Amino acid sequence: MQFRIRQWLRLFMKYFLALLLLASLPIAAWAAAGPGERCSSLLSMKIADGRIVSAKHIAPPFQVPASMSSQSIAQLKEKLSAPMAEQMAHGTVRVPFCRVVGILTPTASSEINFEAWLPEEGYNGRLVQEGDGGLLGAIPYTLMSKLINRGFVVMGSDKGHRGESMDWQWAVGQPEKVIDHHYRATHVTLVVTKALSTKFYGSPAHHIYFSGCSGGAVQGYESAMHNPDDFDGIAIGGAAPPANNLHLPSIAELPTILAQSNGLAPDKLIIISRAAVAACDEVDGVKDGVISFPKQCDFDPGKLACKEGSAPNCLTASEVTAVKRGYALGMSPGTEYYWRFIENLGANFPAEAYKYIVLLPPPDETLLQSFSAKGHKMIAYIGTVDVSAPGFEKYQQALVAHYQQAGSSLETAEEQVSRFYRAFELPGMEHCMGGPGPNNISASLQPERRSVGPDEDIMAAVVKWVEHGKAPDLLVATKYTDDDPAKPPVMTRPICVYPKLAKWDGNGDPFEHHSFTCVNPSAH
Repeated sequence: MQFRIRQWLRLFMKYFLALLLLASLPIAAWAAAGPGERCSSLLSMKIADGRIVSAKHIAPPFQVPASMSSQSIAQLKEKLSAPMAEQMAHGTVRVPFCRVVGILTPTASSEINFEAWLPEEGYNGRLVQEGDGGLLGAIPYTLMSKLINRGFVVMGSDKGHRGESMDWQWAVGQPEKVIDHHYRATHVTLVVTKALSTKFYGSPAHHIYFSGCSGGAVQGYESAMHNPDDFDGIAIGGAAPPANNLHLPSIAELPTILAQSNGLAPDKLIIISRAAVAACDEVDGVKDGVISFPKQCDFDPGKLACKEGSAPNCLTASEVTAVKRGYALGMSPGTEYYWRFIENLGANFPAEAYKYIVLLPPPDETLLQSFSAKGHKMIAYIGTVDVSAPGFEKYQQALVAHYQQAGSSLETAEEQVSRFYRAFELPGMEHCMGGPGPNNISASLQPERRSVGPDEDIMAAVVKWVEHGKAPDLLVATKYTDDDPAKPPVMTRPICVYPKLAKWDGNGDPFEHHSFTCVNPSAH
């Protein structure tokens, strides 16, 4: 009997091992295939509500297409920021990768063009989606190029429409496309890229992130509110979230304020800014052309009032009133030169446009309730010159107030918010980048830097927080000559977690971040 049992066992093991070997052959063949072969095989991959158009191996260096038209890039360069225009016009991928192009149609009205780029060397096991700026309907190639160079699988979409950053006509009579633009395109692009990545590498990514600035930041907020399961970590800047139930200050009020001043000219706004900087530059003890403590600057624009009539170098009564209204909105002294930001971008939205392009998130998710409950993390940043700064600050206050209303003390509420959301304000930075202050933290839209420390890199900071539980108390920002990382740095400065501020120690080099410590505003 025992002999027969042993025979049966040997026979069973023989066939079991044979079946196991047969089952492993496709996996072994897939692993043995080269990256080019694995890439081309993705073309036949079936996806729900869409199709793969192409899947091709790309050898470096690869000069990416521009994300905006040449006309828009020229306008951006002339009216707003030459370095930002440069970022939107150029990008180079320095690693071999698999470029997957596809179209997604989650509804009959949808047509979402997306791309997923999978590095064939140096893959770090992570996925990241890049957001678009403004209402731009274009794949953010230049932004994607930076993070694939660092080993991320990167993805992006045109959010379901094609158009320039301030075009809204596509939304008229297209409610499904509006949903695609706000959050559905982000979600379905992620779903497909996760499947592509798993097949290409043989295992799923261990963490998934989102990066964006301006409209890309709104895209990140909306994803966290509508699809809180999607991203483990989000690094976004240059915008306040779309949540009208919180009554956040709106940058749309600035053009109205300026118009009611009877034409506060750009030249006069520059004069006001210079006067404010002269008055408040050294409030932090350092003369560097930057107001580091804007909320402690009590500059009075009335000091620039004309003695009689009007003149190019003084302010009329209506102009003084307009500047004070801007301050009441939350804008800080020294930022006046940037108040025509919206007009410079050509954002002359008629009132009717808002009823087409606005889509508010669920009211019970505007404070990231589900996102935080799932243990996900968000780092948000803004420049103090940015016209979105007032809404950004009010959002931080609304998060803290939410926990206070539940019975927590102010200190406890701030600690509860800091478990999932950390905000950073960069003194003197404009919209997403640029400006007189330290403005490079290797974020979306900022000039690419090849090698920096972990505290100087916002993506490294969010990865460390998500994967190692080490929340950032500060980021180190750098101001380069001409905002070009190829040129010498002008200064470095710690950017303290909001609302703390960086205070100079009075002894060290005031242009080096090591000479500063983070303190509470009350300490000044």
